Amino acid sequence: MATLNELLQDYVNLSYDDLLQIANRNFNKIAPFFARLSDDGNPAKYIVPIIGAALAVDGKLSQLEYKFINDLLGGGLSYDAVLQLANNNYNTSSMEYTDKVVDALNGEERTALLALCLCIMAVDETISREEVSFIKRLIA
Repeated sequence: MATLNELLQDYVNLSYDDLLQIANRNFNKIAPFFARLSDDGNPAKYIVPIIGAALAVDGKLSQLEYKFINDLLGGGLSYDAVLQLANNNYNTSSMEYTDKVVDALNGEERTALLALCLCIMAVDETISREEVSFIKRLIA
């Protein structure tokens, strides 16, 4: 069984296209679950803060991360909009929310959400110390 560091390195080593494919597949796995929780059937109010937290945890927004989020969410987002998403979720509250959501999930949804977060964190070809700590918190 691979160690956490080996798993994280495996994600970092994936190509952009592979990360996007994995992220899309896992986004599509969790969206119906969150849609059922939502009053209006729109999963965005549950998923977008989690994406923002995964994006913001290292305190930086690279052009590659911007492109990735734009591609993941269907395009049309300005750099400033994605930066605002990251800035709005660069706080303890968003990290705690993400941790509580992951803890509340089980099985396939939990795995899918963790994989989605890993893809977002790995797309800039590094996983920072802050991102490693965040992942450890999510899987604990």
